[in-house]
Amino acid sequence: MTLDPRDFGSLEQRLGERLRHLPDVRAPRRLLPSVMAATAAARALPWHSRPWLTWPVGLQVLSIVIVAATATAAWSVWPEASAIGAVQQARQASSAVRVLWDVLIGPIAMFVLALTVIVSLACAAAWTAVRHVALGGASHR
Repeated sequence: MTLDPRDFGSLEQRLGERLRHLPDVRAPRRLLPSVMAATAAARALPWHSRPWLTWPVGLQVLSIVIVAATATAAWSVWPEASAIGAVQQARQASSAVRVLWDVLIGPIAMFVLALTVIVSLACAAAWTAVRHVALGGASHR
C-alpha cells in the first residue's frame, strides 16, 4: 500500500484526534511523598553538608574572603618559589616537545593530513553521485 502525499493532511488530522482522546498520564501515588521526604531530609542536613548557595549569607561571604586571601597569598609567594626552576623546566619541556614532534608526531601528522584530504575528496565524489543518481538530480535529456 502506498500513500499519496495528499493523504498526509487527513492522516495527520486523524492521528491528532486519536492522540487528544488518550487519557492523561497520572503520576504514581508514591511520587509526592517521596519528593517531600527527600526535601525534608535535605533541609535536615547541617549547613556545611548542603550546597554552597544554601549556606547562610554570612558564611558565604566568609568563605569568599578565605578563598580570596588564600589565592592572594599563593599568588604573592609563587614567583619567589619558582622563578629559578620555572625557566629551566620551560627549556626542558620545549626540548621534549620538539623531539617528540620531530620523531613521532610530525611524520604521523603529515600522513593523517594526506589521508584526510583523500577521504574528503572521496566523500565529495560519493555525495555528488548520490545526489545525481538517487535523489533525482538534474537530467541531461
